Amino acid sequence: MREKQFRGISEHFGTMEYGSDFKLNNVNVGGGEMEQWAFVNGNKIITKTFGEFTGISDCNNRKIFEGDIIKGGIRLMTIIFKQEACQFWLIWQDKDGINRYEPLTATYGDDTNYFSNDGFEVIGNIHENADLLN
Repeated sequence: MREKQFRGISEHFGTMEYGSDFKLNNVNVGGGEMEQWAFVNGNKIITKTFGEFTGISDCNNRKIFEGDIIKGGIRLMTIIFKQEACQFWLIWQDKDGINRYEPLTATYGDDTNYFSNDGFEVIGNIHENADLLN
């Protein structure tokens, strides 16, 4: 079974916070306006930086999270979660600048993992290292 773990950048400290306790609250901020507030282990995080552990590690045994930038050969890819597929996906741009998608294939119901992490390495994430994708 996949380990539940989350991360996000703390609004207060500006550091990446990791933990298994995650809460998402819809808060009425007045005038009919609603905001989403996210918490990881009790620390309020910047909601757009939230990411979930994919259940897979890279070639260095580093956990791969939603929002990570992965290097595989000459290709740089980003991990996203596609709601409509209820699955993590790799996204990258081909030589013509067209976005390409491929499922990050894994079976979460048991410990079987079909993703080959040989040569795939986490080199950063889109929130702290977006410049890597330029």
